[in-house]
Amino acid sequence: MRKLLWISAIVAGTAMVAVGVYLAVTDLDRADKVASVTGAIISLVGLGASGYGLVLARRAESAPATDGDQTVERVDARSGIDVVDDVAGSVRLGATPPPRPSGAAPRPPERAARGEQVVRDVRTGGHVRLIRGVGGDVDSGS
Repeated sequence: MRKLLWISAIVAGTAMVAVGVYLAVTDLDRADKVASVTGAIISLVGLGASGYGLVLARRAESAPATDGDQTVERVDARSGIDVVDDVAGSVRLGATPPPRPSGAAPRPPERAARGEQVVRDVRTGGHVRLIRGVGGDVDSGS
């Protein structure tokens, strides 16, 4: 990619120098016409590039979450929203927990990298809780 960028810059620079030399050695009327056409072409290329950039930006916004991500998006919730990730122990968010078996708390599965927890464009009548990496107990009591 970097090599392509350098080649493109060299080609564009050479083309600009060539057009500049051509315009310097021709008469003013012809140079004006060539400059007008060149400007129009460059404007159309720029317009196309900006449109392509908008399409890429839209795709990036609507792309599905990557592996490990948790996304809550475009939700109208009457109560609260809980986004919970990477829990080794129990998490009690307002519910009565079942009896816990004796012994050590289970370990969470090993993960290479954590994803994002995202809450976007949400209307809620209650709380929004993002909970991550719980090794012990969390009791919200709501």
